[in-house]
Amino acid sequence: MKCFYDPSQDAVGLCRSCLRAVSQEHLVDLGKGLACKGRCETDVSKIIMSMETYHQSIESNRRSTAKLENALKVQTKVGYGNSVLACVLGAMFVIAGKASSEIAFMFYLGLALFVYGTWRAMWITAYRKAAASD
Repeated sequence: MKCFYDPSQDAVGLCRSCLRAVSQEHLVDLGKGLACKGRCETDVSKIIMSMETYHQSIESNRRSTAKLENALKVQTKVGYGNSVLACVLGAMFVIAGKASSEIAFMFYLGLALFVYGTWRAMWITAYRKAAASD
């Protein structure tokens, strides 16, 4: 391949901005890319900066995703704990409501708590299975 600016010379690389073949005399090496001397240096610098910014944002997204996954694991454990608490309190209220006719409303309150705790535990289990399959 010959140099775009001097066809008598062999090209040593491509400009990262205009993609022209350039020889050693007509190029500037910017570290992460070659540029046409005096023509594409600022464009290639901007391209390199945008690529570095892109890679930094990808790494930041990976860290954020890891933190989110950890938070979801903690939330799931807390959710199971709340479900168990609701079921235990519900069972206690059902027993107390059955034992005394004066506080019969506790039976219904306990029943509602128990049903909620059971539903919540089933929902968390289904959510974990769905998250694991993704």
